[in-house]
Amino acid sequence: MCDHTSPRCDHTTAAKLGIELVEAHPDLMPGVLFFGCQRHKATITLETCRRNWDEAHARRGPDDLDRRAACRSCTIGQHLHSTDATDAAEWADVRRPGECVRCARVGLRLVSTTGECVSCWNRRREAERGRNARGRPPMFPHTMTPRRVGLVVDGKPAFRRFLAHHEGEAVSVALRQVDGAKFHNLQPGAAAWNAKACRFEYRCSKHPGEFGALRELVSGDGTVEYICPVCSPGRAVGLPVARVEAATSIMQGEFMAAACEDAQEVWTPTAHVCDRCEHYPIQVRRRPRGAVEAQCPLCDQE
Repeated sequence: MCDHTSPRCDHTTAAKLGIELVEAHPDLMPGVLFFGCQRHKATITLETCRRNWDEAHARRGPDDLDRRAACRSCTIGQHLHSTDATDAAEWADVRRPGECVRCARVGLRLVSTTGECVSCWNRRREAERGRNARGRPPMFPHTMTPRRVGLVVDGKPAFRRFLAHHEGEAVSVALRQVDGAKFHNLQPGAAAWNAKACRFEYRCSKHPGEFGALRELVSGDGTVEYICPVCSPGRAVGLPVARVEAATSIMQGEFMAAACEDAQEVWTPTAHVCDRCEHYPIQVRRRPRGAVEAQCPLCDQE
């Protein structure tokens, strides 16, 4: 049973984070409060959440790479249960100067307004014009698409879209534009299939039916706000239904070392953020003997 006086199980902190505690099973477990865990898609107590958090941060063996991985990078769990100041590294500017946000090569001339190297800038311009310098269709066009990134703003999860060629570039652009950027892999709501519209939709946690399909309000800087038409009918008028997008990927370095078989011989950032600090993408490289290793530029800096 949860110790309601323990600082590691603080109901006040839960309320500040927007966690709604309810007596879900009054007949079987009277007085025990539960909340909806989005990562596990289950209703659990704060004490269960604490045990999951402790287990996720315990020493792991080689066979435990994926065990409690979702809990290990959970910002909700960190705010509720973390008392150790060393749980995550404090942000420091370890961004590599002169690194292209798209191809990640270092030491090239960059376009100051976009962070692209000249080669990547040319490929993007070819895609926009539909032809290369010789007037022919481009062979390797860099098509730009608004890609959403999960950022922690004022201690709360927020979302922002950046124009990028791939997911890794969106993360790199966020790092370039936002000092101290911290990422999360949450979603604004549960995704549900709308058979009538033939699409997936985000649904409000309080109104999971069809009328609770979230709308999106996109600001000029790409910030995305999700609005429920039932909770806030006035603000939702005229807004489009929010499109379902992939969450920002937060991974363990060990997993990335095992998964990136095509790693280069130099440290190259991936599209996956370190699950320890949640500030920087994991970098991978292939050693001369063929083994792939991974590091976080912040957590593993010498």
